[in-house]
Order: sequence, then structure tokens, then C-alpha cells
Amino acid sequence: MADLSQWFLQEVWPVWEKGGWLMPFLALLALVIYYTAFELWRDASRWPLARLLKLSENDLTADKLPPELSRPLSAPTPADSARGFDSLRRHILQRLDRRMAFLAILTSAAPLAGLLGTVTGLLATFRQLALSSGGIAEGAASGLYEALISTQTGLIIAIPAYMALYALRRRRDEWAAAITHVESIGLRPMRKEAA
Repeated sequence: MADLSQWFLQEVWPVWEKGGWLMPFLALLALVIYYTAFELWRDASRWPLARLLKLSENDLTADKLPPELSRPLSAPTPADSARGFDSLRRHILQRLDRRMAFLAILTSAAPLAGLLGTVTGLLATFRQLALSSGGIAEGAASGLYEALISTQTGLIIAIPAYMALYALRRRRDEWAAAITHVESIGLRPMRKEAA
């Protein structure tokens, strides 16, 4: 643990300090992005989707289904049951879609915030070049180093977040498929009885 803290203080902290005023904002943005992604993944993983997709008509019992899926199947008519599944689909999938849209906006903000840091760092570099009479190369290199750290940080935040967003979109599609699958095998016997 001491080696890790020593490495952090020697290698990471100086780079962090040279990143400029935007680094605390990027850190906060990263925390919000990854907290939102983790919370969304946890919420989207509460159903055993793989098991639900493998259910057959004979396996469809209340103990094998989440309560949200059992309710529409216990409706008195197939039409009421279909309305229950539509309501469930709207409630669950729209909530996931809204939260994923929020996550996509946050994820898109990370590289843009990094770019803002680059632009402000370049402006500071050119201001320093205009005001200095000697040591131009050293001042320019220092300013460009600072300018590019924020861009790199923004990309480091955004790339894994985009991958997490892709996985969450796949999970959302699995939810839609599971609801449709349970609806189709659950309503089949009800429709046979009604006919």
C-alpha cells in the first residue's frame, strides 16, 4: 500500500497538478459517469434475463418469474394481460432509456471538457509566448504539456464509459426480449382457452 501511495504522489499527482483548473471538474464528471453507469447496471441486472429467455410454456410458474412479470399473467383476460405487459414494458424500458440518455450526455461531455482545457491551455501558452522575451521553447513546451493533459484525461474518462454504455444498451435489449418472450409464452394458453 505504501508503494501505491508513493507511486501516486510521484507519478500521478504532478501530472494532475499540471493539468490546470479543469482537472477537478473532470474528476467530478468521472465520478458521476461511473456512479451512474454502475447504478444503471445494477438496476438492469436484477432479473435473471438468460433464465427468462429460456423459459418454455411448461416452465412458466410464479416462482420462476419476478413479481413484475407474474402480475400481468394473473390478469383475468388476455387483453388485460397484454395491457399489463405493455405497461410494464413502458415503465421499465422507458426508465432505462432515460437513464442511458443521461449517461450518454455525461459521457459526451468528458472529451469536450478535455478539449476546453486544451484550448485554454493553448491560449495561456500563446499569451506567455507573447509576453516573454527569453526561454520561449521552454515556456511553449510547458504550456502545451498542460494543454494536452486535460484532453487525454477527458478521453480516458469517455472511452470506458462508451463501452459501458454499449453493454447497457445490450442489457436493455435483453430486457425487452425477456418481457416479450414471457408475454408470448404466457398468453398462448390464455388465448387458446379464449378461442
